[in-house]
Amino acid sequence: MSELRKDPISGRWMITATRNETDTPSGFITVRKEERERDCPFCEGRELETPPEVFALRKEGSKPNTPGWAVRVIASKYGVVALNEELERKGVGDFFFFDTMNGYGIHEIVIESPLHITHISELPLEQIRKSFLVYQNRLRELKKNLLLKYGLVFGNQGYGKEISMLHVHSQIIALPLIPKSIKDELSSAKSYYEEKERCIFCDIIKQELYSQERIVNAGDRYIVLAPFASRFPFETQILPRKHECDFTNVPEDGLWELAEIFKSTIMKTVKLLNDPPLNFVLHTVPFMVPEAGFWLTIRDDYHWHIEILPHAMPARGFEWGGDFYINPPSPEAAARFLREAEEK
Repeated sequence: MSELRKDPISGRWMITATRNETDTPSGFITVRKEERERDCPFCEGRELETPPEVFALRKEGSKPNTPGWAVRVIASKYGVVALNEELERKGVGDFFFFDTMNGYGIHEIVIESPLHITHISELPLEQIRKSFLVYQNRLRELKKNLLLKYGLVFGNQGYGKEISMLHVHSQIIALPLIPKSIKDELSSAKSYYEEKERCIFCDIIKQELYSQERIVNAGDRYIVLAPFASRFPFETQILPRKHECDFTNVPEDGLWELAEIFKSTIMKTVKLLNDPPLNFVLHTVPFMVPEAGFWLTIRDDYHWHIEILPHAMPARGFEWGGDFYINPPSPEAAARFLREAEEK
């Protein structure tokens, strides 16, 4: 029988276990047509064909916008926001009912390999670790702009060249506001801490380690789990075991295990679901500036994490209309399939 579950963080409900759970995940597979770009400006040696780099991890002595880089950051050629003018908030209409602001912000592309690699799962661990280092660097740098409130790091894979460059890359968009999904997490974490003086994410980790039903992988510093109220088939989260609200505070030696467990999870997902389109999103603390009345408990109540979202089954009218997701395989079954999947 199907089951309705409530996500303890977002408050969102979902329906799961709507099918018999067999020993195969087939039926949730999106077959992706293999594509390879022949003309890619993200490859090493093509630096002058992209916007100028804003940051790069380079070989000593190499110059900006030339070969010799390991990870390179450029402004998005098709940025959805920009710093072209000062931030302006305003209302629209005779009574200023609708809230708007101009498209203020920063949109950057992180090119994660000088070689023409198209899949995150194909990146060497060292490249993934370096990408995490670059995320930390960029978030620290973007935080210096006091008008920006949040930097969202995300990656898209497998959507085809008509939608995105196939060369492996991720994106960072910094905005003068906090996205609603992050704000909902923050509010829920704050309310939970006010009631129990504990981090809701830490309590979820303890519960999951106790039950073991939805654990995909458990390392010394990180765990991977299928969320109790997953929105999508085979959705996973990576969380640090030790409480930390800010991803930029992760020490360099901690990024090695993160790279290992991140790559392993994506490789298993790719193998299990026959290479579906997928996204990953880093949720970390907002850009914080000490001020009167500042949220004093945020360092104790929030917990950074990475969400990995394979698009093995598209959302339809019920999901979009009700913000109420249907996820046929239970998270327990999804976790079991992923645990047992072999990496490529």
